[in-house]
Amino acid sequence: MLDFGLARHDDGSDAVTQSGALTGTPAYMAPELLDGRPATVRSDLFALGAVLYECATGKRAFEGPTVTAILKAVTDHEPPAPVAVNPGVPAALSALVVRLLAKNPADRPASAPEVATALAGAPTATWHPDAPPPVDRVRPARQIRLGCVITISLCLLIGIGAAALLERESGRRAERAAAERRTAAEQARQEAERLAAEARRAALSSPSPPPGPSVRYRGRVDVKLARTKDDPLMRLNVAGALPMRPKDVFTIEGEVNPPAYLYLVWVDPGHDVTPVYPWDAAKGWGSRPAKEEPRSALRLPADVSKRYTAPTGRPGVATMVLFACEKPLAVPDAEIEGWFKDLPELPLPGGREDGAMWFDNYAAADDPLRGTFGEVDADAFGRWQGKLKKALGGRDAFQTAVSFARTGKK
Repeated sequence: MLDFGLARHDDGSDAVTQSGALTGTPAYMAPELLDGRPATVRSDLFALGAVLYECATGKRAFEGPTVTAILKAVTDHEPPAPVAVNPGVPAALSALVVRLLAKNPADRPASAPEVATALAGAPTATWHPDAPPPVDRVRPARQIRLGCVITISLCLLIGIGAAALLERESGRRAERAAAERRTAAEQARQEAERLAAEARRAALSSPSPPPGPSVRYRGRVDVKLARTKDDPLMRLNVAGALPMRPKDVFTIEGEVNPPAYLYLVWVDPGHDVTPVYPWDAAKGWGSRPAKEEPRSALRLPADVSKRYTAPTGRPGVATMVLFACEKPLAVPDAEIEGWFKDLPELPLPGGREDGAMWFDNYAAADDPLRGTFGEVDADAFGRWQGKLKKALGGRDAFQTAVSFARTGKK
Protein backbone atom coordinates (compact mmCIF):
# COMPACT_ATOMS: atom_id res chain seq x y z
CA MET A 1 0.00 0.00 0.00
CA LEU A 2 1.56 3.31 -1.12
CA ASP A 3 -0.04 6.36 0.41
CA PHE A 4 2.61 9.15 0.70
CA GLY A 5 2.09 9.33 4.43
CA LEU A 6 -1.64 8.96 5.23
CA ALA A 7 -2.16 5.20 5.74
CA ARG A 8 0.11 2.44 6.99
CA HIS A 9 0.55 -0.98 8.55
CA ASP A 10 0.42 -0.55 12.34
CA ASP A 11 3.83 -1.56 13.71
CA GLY A 12 3.65 0.41 16.94
CA SER A 13 6.27 3.16 16.53
CA ASP A 14 4.57 5.12 13.79
CA ALA A 15 0.84 4.88 14.51
CA VAL A 16 -1.96 5.80 12.10
CA THR A 17 -3.09 9.41 12.28
CA GLN A 18 -5.33 10.25 15.23
CA SER A 19 -8.08 12.89 15.27
CA GLY A 20 -6.45 16.29 15.83
CA ALA A 21 -2.94 14.82 15.54
CA LEU A 22 -0.18 15.23 12.97
CA THR A 23 -1.65 14.51 9.51
CA GLY A 24 0.58 11.88 7.95
CA THR A 25 3.03 9.07 8.60
CA PRO A 26 6.08 10.72 10.25
CA ALA A 27 8.80 8.68 8.49
CA TYR A 28 7.48 9.71 5.05
CA MET A 29 6.48 13.34 5.69
CA ALA A 30 8.47 16.20 4.18
CA PRO A 31 10.30 18.49 6.68
CA GLU A 32 8.30 21.55 5.56
CA LEU A 33 5.07 19.83 6.66
CA LEU A 34 6.52 19.34 10.15
CA ASP A 35 7.21 23.11 10.27
CA GLY A 36 3.55 23.86 9.46
CA ARG A 37 4.10 24.91 5.86
CA PRO A 38 1.55 23.88 3.17
CA ALA A 39 2.01 20.72 1.12
CA THR A 40 3.24 21.00 -2.48
CA VAL A 41 4.05 18.60 -5.30
CA ARG A 42 7.60 18.48 -3.91
CA SER A 43 6.25 17.32 -0.54
CA ASP A 44 4.82 14.22 -2.28
CA LEU A 45 8.12 13.75 -4.11
CA PHE A 46 9.89 13.67 -0.71
CA ALA A 47 7.51 10.87 0.34
CA LEU A 48 8.28 9.10 -2.95
CA GLY A 49 11.99 9.39 -2.14
CA ALA A 50 11.43 7.81 1.31
CA VAL A 51 9.53 4.90 -0.31
CA LEU A 52 12.21 4.39 -2.99
CA TYR A 53 14.95 4.54 -0.34
CA GLU A 54 13.26 1.72 1.58
CA CYS A 55 12.76 -0.31 -1.65
CA ALA A 56 16.42 0.07 -2.63
CA THR A 57 18.03 -0.53 0.80
CA GLY A 58 15.54 -2.49 2.88
CA LYS A 59 15.77 0.23 5.54
CA ARG A 60 13.79 3.34 6.29
CA ALA A 61 15.54 6.60 5.58
CA PHE A 62 14.32 8.00 8.91
CA GLU A 63 13.97 5.76 11.96
CA GLY A 64 13.56 6.08 15.67
CA PRO A 65 11.98 4.41 18.71
CA THR A 66 9.32 7.12 19.10
CA VAL A 67 7.31 9.45 16.89
CA THR A 68 9.27 12.39 18.33
CA ALA A 69 12.56 10.72 17.43
CA ILE A 70 11.33 10.01 13.89
CA LEU A 71 10.20 13.63 13.41
CA LYS A 72 13.59 14.90 14.58
CA ALA A 73 15.33 12.47 12.22
CA VAL A 74 13.21 13.77 9.29
CA THR A 75 14.21 17.38 9.99
CA ASP A 76 17.88 16.84 10.99
CA HIS A 77 19.19 13.44 9.82
CA GLU A 78 20.88 13.04 6.43
CA PRO A 79 20.57 9.31 5.58
CA PRO A 80 23.49 7.70 3.75
CA ALA A 81 23.07 7.43 -0.01
CA PRO A 82 21.29 4.18 -1.05
CA VAL A 83 24.38 2.99 -2.93
CA ALA A 84 26.37 3.25 0.32
CA VAL A 85 23.89 0.87 2.02
CA ASN A 86 23.31 -1.46 -0.95
CA PRO A 87 26.15 -1.43 -3.52
CA GLY A 88 23.73 -3.00 -6.02
CA VAL A 89 21.83 0.30 -6.36
CA PRO A 90 22.84 2.13 -9.57
CA ALA A 91 24.56 5.44 -8.96
CA ALA A 92 21.97 7.37 -11.01
CA LEU A 93 19.06 5.93 -8.99
CA SER A 94 20.92 6.58 -5.72
CA ALA A 95 21.55 10.22 -6.70
CA LEU A 96 17.89 10.70 -7.64
CA VAL A 97 16.72 9.35 -4.25
CA VAL A 98 19.15 11.71 -2.46
CA ARG A 99 17.64 14.64 -4.43
CA LEU A 100 14.10 13.53 -3.57
CA LEU A 101 15.03 13.50 0.16
CA ALA A 102 16.52 17.01 0.15
CA LYS A 103 15.45 19.02 3.23
CA ASN A 104 14.90 22.16 1.13
CA PRO A 105 11.96 21.68 -1.30
CA ALA A 106 13.77 23.83 -3.89
CA ASP A 107 16.58 21.24 -4.04
CA ARG A 108 14.16 18.43 -5.04
CA PRO A 109 12.98 17.69 -8.60
CA ALA A 110 10.29 20.15 -9.73
CA SER A 111 7.63 17.65 -10.83
CA ALA A 112 6.61 14.00 -11.06
CA PRO A 113 7.25 13.93 -14.87
CA GLU A 114 10.83 15.04 -14.19
CA VAL A 115 11.24 12.12 -11.78
CA ALA A 116 9.66 9.77 -14.32
CA THR A 117 12.16 10.88 -16.95
CA ALA A 118 15.06 10.35 -14.55
CA LEU A 119 13.82 6.90 -13.54
CA ALA A 120 13.30 5.89 -17.17
CA GLY A 121 17.01 6.37 -17.79
CA ALA A 122 18.20 4.73 -14.52
CA PRO A 123 19.21 1.02 -14.45
CA THR A 124 17.15 -1.31 -12.24
CA ALA A 125 18.52 -1.84 -8.72
CA THR A 126 19.81 -5.29 -7.75
CA TRP A 127 20.67 -6.58 -4.30
CA HIS A 128 24.40 -6.69 -3.62
CA PRO A 129 25.68 -9.65 -1.56
CA ASP A 130 27.54 -7.29 0.79
CA ALA A 131 24.40 -5.28 1.59
CA PRO A 132 22.33 -6.00 4.75
CA PRO A 133 19.17 -8.11 4.28
CA PRO A 134 16.18 -5.95 3.19
CA VAL A 135 13.87 -6.76 6.13
CA ASP A 136 14.38 -9.96 8.10
CA ARG A 137 15.65 -12.38 5.44
CA VAL A 138 17.69 -12.32 2.21
CA ARG A 139 15.40 -12.58 -0.81
CA PRO A 140 16.52 -13.71 -4.29
CA ALA A 141 17.89 -10.88 -6.46
CA ARG A 142 15.25 -11.52 -9.17
CA GLN A 143 12.43 -11.07 -6.64
CA ILE A 144 14.00 -7.85 -5.35
CA ARG A 145 14.39 -6.45 -8.88
CA LEU A 146 10.76 -7.28 -9.69
CA GLY A 147 9.57 -5.69 -6.45
CA CYS A 148 11.55 -2.52 -7.15
CA VAL A 149 10.17 -2.23 -10.69
CA ILE A 150 6.55 -2.70 -9.53
CA THR A 151 6.95 -0.29 -6.62
CA ILE A 152 8.60 2.42 -8.73
CA SER A 153 5.89 2.10 -11.40
CA LEU A 154 3.11 2.46 -8.85
CA CYS A 155 4.87 5.44 -7.23
CA LEU A 156 5.17 7.19 -10.60
CA LEU A 157 1.51 6.62 -11.46
CA ILE A 158 0.41 8.04 -8.12
CA GLY A 159 2.87 10.95 -8.27
CA ILE A 160 1.94 11.94 -11.85
CA GLY A 161 -1.76 11.73 -11.07
CA ALA A 162 -1.31 13.82 -7.94
CA ALA A 163 0.64 16.41 -9.92
CA ALA A 164 -2.12 16.70 -12.53
CA LEU A 165 -4.79 17.13 -9.86
CA LEU A 166 -2.71 19.73 -8.09
CA GLU A 167 -2.21 21.70 -11.32
CA ARG A 168 -5.97 21.82 -12.03
CA GLU A 169 -6.74 22.79 -8.46
CA SER A 170 -3.99 25.42 -8.61
CA GLY A 171 -5.75 27.13 -11.55
CA ARG A 172 -9.04 27.33 -9.71
CA ARG A 173 -7.34 28.64 -6.60
CA ALA A 174 -5.55 31.33 -8.60
CA GLU A 175 -8.85 32.68 -9.93
CA ARG A 176 -10.38 32.82 -6.48
CA ALA A 177 -7.24 34.28 -4.94
CA ALA A 178 -7.04 37.11 -7.48
CA ALA A 179 -10.49 38.32 -6.51
CA GLU A 180 -9.82 37.94 -2.80
CA ARG A 181 -6.46 39.72 -2.93
CA ARG A 182 -7.95 42.94 -4.27
CA THR A 183 -10.35 43.08 -1.33
CA ALA A 184 -7.82 41.90 1.24
CA ALA A 185 -5.06 44.31 0.19
CA GLU A 186 -6.90 47.38 1.38
CA GLN A 187 -7.96 45.64 4.60
CA ALA A 188 -4.36 44.56 5.24
CA ARG A 189 -3.07 48.09 4.69
CA GLN A 190 -5.58 49.52 7.14
CA GLU A 191 -4.82 46.80 9.70
CA ALA A 192 -1.06 47.39 9.36
CA GLU A 193 -1.51 51.09 9.99
CA ARG A 194 -3.67 50.36 13.05
CA LEU A 195 -1.14 47.90 14.49
CA ALA A 196 1.76 50.29 13.85
CA ALA A 197 -0.06 53.05 15.69
CA GLU A 198 -0.76 50.72 18.64
CA ALA A 199 2.89 49.61 18.69
CA ARG A 200 4.07 53.21 18.84
CA ARG A 201 1.71 53.94 21.71
CA ALA A 202 2.80 50.78 23.54
CA ALA A 203 6.50 51.65 23.07
CA LEU A 204 5.94 55.02 24.70
CA SER A 205 4.06 53.59 27.67
CA SER A 206 5.88 50.26 28.31
CA PRO A 207 9.48 49.34 29.18
CA SER A 208 11.59 47.62 26.52
CA PRO A 209 11.29 43.81 26.48
CA PRO A 210 14.32 41.77 27.59
CA PRO A 211 16.75 40.88 24.79
CA GLY A 212 16.33 37.48 23.19
CA PRO A 213 16.76 35.60 19.91
CA SER A 214 14.46 36.79 17.14
CA VAL A 215 14.76 33.57 15.13
CA ARG A 216 14.67 29.88 15.93
CA TYR A 217 18.05 28.17 15.60
CA ARG A 218 18.94 24.52 15.10
CA GLY A 219 22.36 22.92 15.21
CA ARG A 220 24.72 20.23 16.43
CA VAL A 221 28.34 19.69 17.38
CA ASP A 222 30.34 16.48 16.86
CA VAL A 223 33.81 15.21 17.65
CA LYS A 224 35.14 12.45 15.38
CA LEU A 225 38.01 10.24 16.58
CA ALA A 226 40.63 7.88 15.13
CA ARG A 227 43.61 6.12 16.66
CA THR A 228 46.04 7.18 13.90
CA LYS A 229 46.00 9.68 11.07
CA ASP A 230 45.44 6.84 8.58
CA ASP A 231 42.42 5.32 10.35
CA PRO A 232 38.86 6.34 9.40
CA LEU A 233 37.24 8.85 11.75
CA MET A 234 34.46 7.57 14.03
CA ARG A 235 31.53 9.48 15.54
CA LEU A 236 31.47 9.34 19.34
CA ASN A 237 28.44 7.01 19.44
CA VAL A 238 30.23 4.36 17.34
CA ALA A 239 31.44 1.33 19.31
CA GLY A 240 35.16 1.56 19.96
CA ALA A 241 35.45 5.31 19.41
CA LEU A 242 35.63 6.21 23.12
CA PRO A 243 37.29 6.97 25.37
CA MET A 244 39.52 9.64 23.78
CA ARG A 245 43.13 8.69 24.46
CA PRO A 246 46.25 10.86 24.37
CA LYS A 247 47.65 11.04 20.81
CA ASP A 248 44.31 10.06 19.24
CA VAL A 249 43.55 12.23 16.22
CA PHE A 250 40.24 14.04 15.90
CA THR A 251 38.22 16.66 14.07
CA ILE A 252 35.41 18.91 15.24
CA GLU A 253 32.27 19.58 13.19
CA GLY A 254 29.47 21.97 14.01
CA GLU A 255 26.54 23.57 12.28
CA VAL A 256 23.92 26.18 13.20
CA ASN A 257 21.04 27.29 11.01
CA PRO A 258 20.35 30.04 10.19
CA PRO A 259 23.91 31.44 10.20
CA ALA A 260 25.10 33.17 13.37
CA TYR A 261 28.27 34.28 15.14
CA LEU A 262 29.71 30.98 16.42
CA TYR A 263 31.89 30.34 19.49
CA LEU A 264 33.45 26.93 20.23
CA VAL A 265 35.07 26.11 23.60
CA TRP A 266 36.58 22.81 24.83
CA VAL A 267 36.26 22.23 28.60
CA ASP A 268 38.58 19.48 29.90
CA PRO A 269 38.69 17.90 33.36
CA GLY A 270 40.56 20.03 35.87
CA HIS A 271 39.03 23.28 34.54
CA ASP A 272 41.37 23.22 31.55
CA VAL A 273 39.50 25.48 29.09
CA THR A 274 40.64 25.86 25.47
CA PRO A 275 39.09 28.44 23.12
CA VAL A 276 38.78 26.79 19.69
CA TYR A 277 36.81 29.18 17.43
CA PRO A 278 36.94 32.04 16.40
CA TRP A 279 40.13 32.12 18.46
CA ASP A 280 43.43 30.62 17.36
CA ALA A 281 43.47 27.42 19.42
CA ALA A 282 47.27 27.35 19.40
CA LYS A 283 47.47 30.88 20.86
CA GLY A 284 44.52 30.65 23.26
CA TRP A 285 42.63 33.48 24.91
CA GLY A 286 43.29 36.94 23.50
CA SER A 287 43.52 35.71 19.88
CA ARG A 288 39.92 36.43 18.87
CA PRO A 289 39.92 38.28 15.51
CA ALA A 290 38.93 41.95 15.43
CA LYS A 291 36.30 41.24 12.78
CA GLU A 292 33.98 38.23 12.96
CA GLU A 293 31.62 36.88 10.32
CA PRO A 294 28.41 34.86 10.79
CA ARG A 295 28.68 31.22 9.73
CA SER A 296 26.42 28.19 9.45
CA ALA A 297 29.06 25.43 9.65
CA LEU A 298 32.48 24.69 11.14
CA ARG A 299 34.97 21.96 10.25
CA LEU A 300 38.17 22.10 12.30
CA PRO A 301 40.95 21.89 11.35
CA ALA A 302 39.81 23.91 8.34
CA ASP A 303 42.32 22.01 6.15
CA VAL A 304 40.48 18.71 5.50
CA SER A 305 43.80 16.90 5.03
CA LYS A 306 44.78 17.60 8.66
CA ARG A 307 43.56 16.43 12.08
CA TYR A 308 44.13 17.58 15.66
CA THR A 309 46.11 15.38 18.07
CA ALA A 310 44.54 14.78 21.48
CA PRO A 311 46.76 16.20 24.25
CA THR A 312 47.51 14.48 27.54
CA GLY A 313 45.21 15.65 30.29
CA ARG A 314 43.38 14.55 33.40
CA PRO A 315 41.00 11.60 32.90
CA GLY A 316 37.28 12.29 33.22
CA VAL A 317 34.51 13.91 31.21
CA ALA A 318 35.32 16.57 28.61
CA THR A 319 32.70 18.80 26.96
CA MET A 320 32.74 20.53 23.58
CA VAL A 321 30.42 23.58 23.72
CA LEU A 322 29.20 25.44 20.61
CA PHE A 323 27.02 28.51 21.10
CA ALA A 324 25.60 30.95 18.58
CA CYS A 325 24.86 34.66 18.92
CA GLU A 326 22.90 37.00 16.68
CA LYS A 327 25.63 39.62 17.20
CA PRO A 328 29.34 39.28 18.06
CA LEU A 329 30.01 38.93 21.78
CA ALA A 330 30.80 42.37 23.16
CA VAL A 331 32.67 41.09 26.25
CA PRO A 332 36.41 40.59 26.86
CA ASP A 333 37.98 37.14 26.60
CA ALA A 334 38.76 37.09 30.31
CA GLU A 335 35.03 37.24 31.09
CA ILE A 336 34.23 34.47 28.58
CA GLU A 337 36.96 32.27 30.09
CA GLY A 338 35.46 32.86 33.53
CA TRP A 339 32.09 31.48 32.43
CA PHE A 340 33.71 28.08 31.92
CA LYS A 341 36.38 28.19 34.65
CA ASP A 342 33.70 28.42 37.34
CA LEU A 343 31.80 25.32 36.18
CA PRO A 344 31.96 22.17 38.38
CA GLU A 345 33.73 18.96 37.39
CA LEU A 346 31.55 16.44 35.57
CA PRO A 347 31.63 12.92 37.06
CA LEU A 348 32.20 9.87 34.85
CA PRO A 349 28.84 8.06 35.32
CA GLY A 350 29.30 4.60 36.75
CA GLY A 351 32.92 4.55 35.62
CA ARG A 352 31.82 4.30 31.98
CA GLU A 353 34.35 5.40 29.40
CA ASP A 354 32.48 4.42 26.22
CA GLY A 355 29.58 6.88 26.18
CA ALA A 356 28.77 10.38 24.99
CA MET A 357 25.88 12.71 25.76
CA TRP A 358 24.61 15.55 23.57
CA PHE A 359 22.72 18.69 24.61
CA ASP A 360 20.62 21.21 22.67
CA ASN A 361 19.82 24.50 24.41
CA TYR A 362 21.06 23.10 27.75
CA ALA A 363 18.76 20.02 27.68
CA ALA A 364 19.74 16.42 26.85
CA ALA A 365 19.10 15.82 23.14
CA ASP A 366 16.24 13.41 22.42
CA ASP A 367 17.84 11.99 19.29
CA PRO A 368 18.14 8.26 18.46
CA LEU A 369 21.19 9.00 16.31
CA ARG A 370 23.12 10.38 19.29
CA GLY A 371 24.55 8.05 21.92
CA THR A 372 24.35 8.37 25.71
CA PHE A 373 26.22 7.21 28.78
CA GLY A 374 23.38 4.76 29.45
CA GLU A 375 22.46 4.97 33.14
CA VAL A 376 23.72 8.53 33.35
CA ASP A 377 23.72 10.82 36.36
CA ALA A 378 21.31 13.22 34.65
CA ASP A 379 21.23 15.55 37.66
CA ALA A 380 24.97 16.27 37.48
CA PHE A 381 24.90 16.96 33.74
CA GLY A 382 21.72 19.02 34.10
CA ARG A 383 23.26 21.16 36.85
CA TRP A 384 26.39 21.71 34.74
CA GLN A 385 24.34 22.84 31.75
CA GLY A 386 22.12 24.98 33.99
CA LYS A 387 25.13 26.80 35.46
CA LEU A 388 26.55 27.39 31.98
CA LYS A 389 23.22 28.85 30.87
CA LYS A 390 23.22 31.16 33.89
CA ALA A 391 26.82 32.21 33.20
CA LEU A 392 26.05 33.11 29.59
CA GLY A 393 23.14 35.18 30.86
CA GLY A 394 21.06 34.99 27.68
CA ARG A 395 23.83 36.38 25.46
CA ASP A 396 23.51 33.32 23.19
CA ALA A 397 20.66 32.54 20.81
CA PHE A 398 21.38 28.78 20.68
CA GLN A 399 23.69 26.31 22.42
CA THR A 400 24.67 22.73 21.59
CA ALA A 401 27.27 20.56 23.33
CA VAL A 402 28.63 17.03 23.65
CA SER A 403 30.20 15.49 26.77
CA PHE A 404 32.45 12.44 26.45
CA ALA A 405 35.02 10.42 28.40
CA ARG A 406 38.75 10.81 27.96
CA THR A 407 41.73 9.09 29.56
CA GLY A 408 45.03 10.61 30.58
CA LYS A 409 47.48 10.99 33.42
CA LYS A 410 46.09 11.65 36.89
